Parts: sequence; C-alpha cells; structure tokens
Amino acid sequence: MLRPWLAHYDYWVPPHLTYPERPLWEILDATCVEVPNAPATAFLGGMLRLRQCEGAPAAVLPVQLAAKRSWLAVKRSSVM
Repeated sequence: MLRPWLAHYDYWVPPHLTYPERPLWEILDATCVEVPNAPATAFLGGMLRLRQCEGAPAAVLPVQLAAKRSWLAVKRSSVM
C-alpha cells in the first residue's frame, strides 16, 4: 500500500505506532489517578484539572469549564 504522506514526516516520526489494547476511557481514568493535578483542558482562560474531570460524562466537561469563567455567568441552574 502506498502512503505518500510518510515522505513528509520528520525523520524521528515512526511510520506506525503501537497503541494499547484497552479503551480510551480506561487510559484516561488511570491518568486521573496517576497525575490528578495535571491540566486536562484549557479554554477561554479557564482550566480544568484531571481530578475535576474524573468520572464526569464528556457532555458535562464543557459546562464545567465554562462555569470557571465568571463573566460567562454560567450557574448550576443555567440551561445550556
């Protein structure tokens, strides 16, 4: 199989990576335990740490991040 894009990779980038045989949610849960104070995401000047995201459904995280910004006036009772 031809892969012409490989010619554009830097010399240190391998053409193939080996990925763990487990789901992404499991990897993220383990990371939350290992480094809970590491930044998980940053948006509009607000930041969530991994410990704040642990166990939260993905749909809730943007709302949590927006709530960090007081000028957005997002409260628990806000309809989004």
